[in-house]
Amino acid sequence: MRYSATHINEYNMVYRLDAVDAYENKLVKRIEVLSIRSEDSFNLPYIKLVEVGERKAKLEIDIQDKKQV
Repeated sequence: MRYSATHINEYNMVYRLDAVDAYENKLVKRIEVLSIRSEDSFNLPYIKLVEVGERKAKLEIDIQDKKQV
């Protein structure tokens, strides 16, 4: 048995496409979505230290206000 990483003749090439790639290559006519499920946001507030200077620091703060719920 002979093995080569670079074959001269390429037989039975396998390609992996997702639904959007198949649609863009016109291999399927349309994409149907069975259902859409909405889930609660699991984003948590955080504080990120961006820069530290002499006697001051720059922070990035992300919070969720009650108005945004």
